[in-house]
Amino acid sequence: MIISSVVCTAIIAMPLPPFTLKRNPRSRGIRIRIGQDGSCTVTAPRRVSLRLINRLVLEKVGWIEDAIARVISRPVNPLSGGTKADYARLKEQALRLAHARLAFFNDVYKFSYTKVAIRNQTTRWGSCTSSGTLSFNYRIVHLSPEAVDYIIVHELCHLGQMNHSAKFWALVAKAVPEHRRIRKEIC
Repeated sequence: MIISSVVCTAIIAMPLPPFTLKRNPRSRGIRIRIGQDGSCTVTAPRRVSLRLINRLVLEKVGWIEDAIARVISRPVNPLSGGTKADYARLKEQALRLAHARLAFFNDVYKFSYTKVAIRNQTTRWGSCTSSGTLSFNYRIVHLSPEAVDYIIVHELCHLGQMNHSAKFWALVAKAVPEHRRIRKEIC
């Protein structure tokens, strides 16, 4: 019994890691997120007390420290950084590149798309909507040609399969057989 009291005292005496608290009235639970810069953000509903939030963070301190260490030891994310001026300067170049590679690969696939957009995203290289809009990150201009081709083909293939099923990956492999290796390099 005394041992468990000592353990509890030791846990309570541990300092909380620094975190930013965001209150979200639509949130159903408490979420802990580690940012690319190693920052910790806790999102919680308004009704949850600060005491409960602190207790959860304290319980998860090991996971938080491990996650921060993993993020900090990772190479710099190529999607982070850049300014609005970089986006404005490189947007047209990225659009020309996307159109050229889409025209090349769509000779193979024969899919129809409605629009191509260039965006300043920080979490993804591209996206495809069910209405046929293909969006690409302006930072594709900094990637190797094979990485650009993979991203273009990946989004183009979503016009045929709006998922990541085996059929989708078979479509991607038609034009980019090394898609697994390339994906690991850019993600």
